[in-house]
Amino acid sequence: FLRMTPLLTRAMACGSVVQSAHVPIYEQSFRDLDIRSLGIKYTGRLLAELNLTDRDRDLAESARQLLAEERAQLLLQDPGAGSQNWCLFRFHLQSELREAQELDGIRVRSCGGDPLALELLDPPREAHLVAVRLSNDRLNHRRRDAEFRAIAHIAGVLRSLIPDADQLMQERTVWGNRLSGWVHLYVTEVPCLSCLGAMVQFARRFPRVQLRVAYPGSEHGTDSEK
Repeated sequence: FLRMTPLLTRAMACGSVVQSAHVPIYEQSFRDLDIRSLGIKYTGRLLAELNLTDRDRDLAESARQLLAEERAQLLLQDPGAGSQNWCLFRFHLQSELREAQELDGIRVRSCGGDPLALELLDPPREAHLVAVRLSNDRLNHRRRDAEFRAIAHIAGVLRSLIPDADQLMQERTVWGNRLSGWVHLYVTEVPCLSCLGAMVQFARRFPRVQLRVAYPGSEHGTDSEK
């Protein structure tokens, strides 16, 4: 499914033309599925098939511990925060002239009141990252999902590494394939379908950046698969 929707089938690196007509088709395709998640097992299989699985168990375990500690502290102040999804992401990115890295990890939550989210970058319009309203969502709030916020920020960082991106866009020159590096993303819940789609979009827009994802219970996560 994620391979066959027009938005992803024809997706190329940033700087390529994106047909706006493909976006509503993409959104409708998700609504037609009428599901929110593939679950632990099948999400892991899909990520593995798409080569998006994080195989570094040490990174996943350290991320799990850090988020567990911060989550426990926050729950003492705000018991309602227990329903929030958390994400910790690390990256090392580079172009021919610049590089950016975050090795300690950035934490972000899937809620409107997370102050750290205000410090993150918005995704560049050239990335065309689309968040989709899923089954039983009254509103499309998927752009506030922790993993979407992480991916959007990284896309913004990547654009900052291309100093002449505006000129390249005017010339309709592809620049997404001029960037390389890696991203490790750990989330405390199984990614929903909207975020899985965003991960595939990111991988298409930045084909030389290795995106790797882990969550509790994933094939190479820290919990046993259920």
